Amino acid sequence: MGLPVLCGRVAGDLKSGLRRLVDTYKLEVRVTPNQDLLLCNIGASQRSSIRAELAAIGFETPEAPPLLARHAIACPALPLCGLAVTEAERGLPAVLDRLDALLNRLGINRSVLVRMTGCPNGCARPYMAEIGLVGSGVDQYQLWLGGTPNLSRLAEPYLEKMPLEQLESTLEPLLRAWHEAGGRRSFGDFVLKCGRDRTLELLQGA
Repeated sequence: MGLPVLCGRVAGDLKSGLRRLVDTYKLEVRVTPNQDLLLCNIGASQRSSIRAELAAIGFETPEAPPLLARHAIACPALPLCGLAVTEAERGLPAVLDRLDALLNRLGINRSVLVRMTGCPNGCARPYMAEIGLVGSGVDQYQLWLGGTPNLSRLAEPYLEKMPLEQLESTLEPLLRAWHEAGGRRSFGDFVLKCGRDRTLELLQGA
């Protein structure tokens, strides 16, 4: 059973609850490249009781995590990394909430691959994301666009220092154009089809 764990952080009641569950049922735990957890070697007779105990500690529907959070990753950044110039892991939940609210307001029910790092070293692989936020100053980020959901194409840098407070106002015209185009392509493919000049115009609200 896969357990989505945003940013790979397990602490407090969640940590103690998982520890109790693993000890009780003698489960094997694996960590995925997306910072999530896999509980392995679950017996057929254990499934219902394990699902009930997971629901009690917050995993009511582990098979259906929020669309944006499903594959989003951030590097640890501040205060753990001496190279970080701004937030990433601690800021990602709020960024995803803001993007989710924007997508809902625009009527978009599609996933977008988001990656966020606190410096240009790119430890969370933002340079292949559909929306990559790369720290370039305090609460400022390079904006990379045009990657793919399966990380098979490099994104391109579009803005060098986007204040995080301008996240919605910057991306809304581009996301709206994607939605109006029918949303058949992934967001990254739509950016690629638009081309650099048109994408920059949309980011600037033109």
